[in-house]
Amino acid sequence: MIRPSRIAPFIMLNESLGASDLSGSPMCINAMKVLGRASEDGGITLTKSGAFNRKFVTWAAEDFR
Repeated sequence: MIRPSRIAPFIMLNESLGASDLSGSPMCINAMKVLGRASEDGGITLTKSGAFNRKFVTWAAEDFR
């Protein structure tokens, strides 16, 4: 079943997808890396303008698929 997210209705969620379906998705894999990194580091530091800081972007550029 596909439904809009309660947080952002323009984002659609497919509840029928399981872990095996998502395991090969680069977007899912990278999202999990971001969440893990944020958890380890106590969040992701932003610049004064609200962008991700350079250290995070450099890590992401090297680590993401």
